[in-house]
Amino acid sequence: MIRRTITAKYTGRCRECGATVTAGAQVVFIRAGERGGRGSIYHIPCAPAGAPKQQDGTAEEFIPTSTSTPPPQAKVCTHPDCDLEIWHPDARYCASHVCILGACQRLATGDGLCASHQPKPEPDDTRPFDVPDDGTDVRDADAPSPVPVPAPPSSSFLDMMAGELIPFLRKHGFEPAPTVDPKRAEEEQVREILIVKRDVDLPDIRIDTPHPLFELLLKLTSVRQHVYLWGAPGGGKSHAAHAAATALGLTYRYVSLSPQSMPSLLTGYMDAHGRYVRTAFRECYEHGGIFCIDEVDNCNGALLASLNSALANGMAEFPDAQIPRHPDCVIVATGNTPGMGGTLSFPERRALDLAFRDRFAFVEWIYAPKWEKAVVRTMHPSADAAETWCGWVLAVRKWCAKEYPALCCSPRASFKGAALLGMFDLEQIAEMVLFQGIDPAVKSKVLDSIPLPAIHIRNAKAA
Repeated sequence: MIRRTITAKYTGRCRECGATVTAGAQVVFIRAGERGGRGSIYHIPCAPAGAPKQQDGTAEEFIPTSTSTPPPQAKVCTHPDCDLEIWHPDARYCASHVCILGACQRLATGDGLCASHQPKPEPDDTRPFDVPDDGTDVRDADAPSPVPVPAPPSSSFLDMMAGELIPFLRKHGFEPAPTVDPKRAEEEQVREILIVKRDVDLPDIRIDTPHPLFELLLKLTSVRQHVYLWGAPGGGKSHAAHAAATALGLTYRYVSLSPQSMPSLLTGYMDAHGRYVRTAFRECYEHGGIFCIDEVDNCNGALLASLNSALANGMAEFPDAQIPRHPDCVIVATGNTPGMGGTLSFPERRALDLAFRDRFAFVEWIYAPKWEKAVVRTMHPSADAAETWCGWVLAVRKWCAKEYPALCCSPRASFKGAALLGMFDLEQIAEMVLFQGIDPAVKSKVLDSIPLPAIHIRNAKAA
């Protein structure tokens, strides 16, 4: 046990009376125990006349606060800056200077651990240069010191889960879809995709200049996963669904929705003669195929509830019968928003409920400038002229994103304008496919910032 009269370094409370002990006041410090641990402070008048009770109920002998000669069993902390008395027979340092780890009796440093128990530093592998054998520093004296980059968070748990889950999926015939960052997909080089048919009676299919995200859509639909493609207009969402159906050898049907669309547009109806009127959705649902539902974020809630019911349990109720869903029936829905409600560009779009979101894989279908240029070059005999037109459209799109978002500058402007080159003047083409009657002041501002390019093509007769 240790008992000392000390000056309090921090504000605390007297263990006896509970009153506040201010920093700088003279207090009695008592610590009981074999070694280490926290002690208690007391006002000098409140200090007990004897030692505190131990757990076994015994009381140790009271040790006076000031003695000219310490008792024989008392020792002094061997730290050079400490003169506290130690009453443990095996201790060399007091609790303030001894290692706090286990039963170690070594001298502790500032963090409470001895030198042997200090954490080992991580190896430094970030040195950006080599030091020659002669010891000279080859760094540029004016070069700034490298800024340390924090290590990425550990993903060992996710890697472990992926290692367990992916073999299970493959064992049951499912191939997990690749992880694709849509923000980086536009940077990928445009390439062709070759679909090799296992059936010798079916020809192979070659898809030229596919969208960077088309391969992702193809893999999702190949495992019969319903997909919701959302993104700005004119990016080729419904066209990609058609191309996926062609590549997989499936029937393709299409419908576009509006707020006035009724559930009968999907389920069909009984006419006045009691005959059932079939729909494109019924054909795909019963016999298989890719069914594209365009503008799904623009439909009413009743139709969406009917679609959710048909996709819920593999069975749908039609006016004439209850029909099981064909294994090759895949729904590819498209929209301009992620289904969270109206946006600045599409204020009337509705939010998609959780039942819909639970049944679809969401893919953001972005604009891909490299793909756009590759497609444009195939749409006119003069590929360089078509690419020049496309470059101007891309520049206008970038300007409008900051200055005038209300102007829709989609890839359709590139495709339609390239097809009209040589038939009309560039001013007429820009007005027909891009400006389309906007405010003349805005049009002038666009042309002042992004002038029309100089494209010289021999005029053809307008159709």
